[in-house]
Amino acid sequence: VLISQHRILTGYVTVLAAAAIGLCTTLIVTGYRLESPLVVLCLAVATAVSERWSVRVSATTELTVYLLPTVFAAVVFGPLAAGIIAAASMLGDTEVFRHGGRERAPVLKWINYTSASFITGALAGLTAQFFDGESLGAIVASTFAAMAVAEASDFLFAVVSSQIAQLAAR
Repeated sequence: VLISQHRILTGYVTVLAAAAIGLCTTLIVTGYRLESPLVVLCLAVATAVSERWSVRVSATTELTVYLLPTVFAAVVFGPLAAGIIAAASMLGDTEVFRHGGRERAPVLKWINYTSASFITGALAGLTAQFFDGESLGAIVASTFAAMAVAEASDFLFAVVSSQIAQLAAR
């Protein structure tokens, strides 16, 4: 049975979006809240603006600094804030607001990376909580652990998304 490229991509993105929504819902139901909504909003705006100044590494890969405010939020504000700030980074992606050719699907791309970013931020926030305490050692350990999880998660989602896109292109 031949499955269209669009169906493969749409199926993957649907599952990813459902996972992000499920994780967000679980965080809220289990008691996570936004402790400082105004600060979270400012960090989200800064993250979205920083997304506009990405560095192109190859024809298909760009690097941004969205993980820096995400990890800061993960350590200071927890998983819900970190997820929201990471997801907000995709509001700065200029391709979403352009009308591309038929071969591009900017809304699908936006949902894909927004969902993956939320999950990445939330996982970093959950990881940071393992190092409970206000000592310098605990803060450093939680920062390094959150950054390692965020980088690994971001890399994993990039690889999986790339593989799904290649599979769909066949």
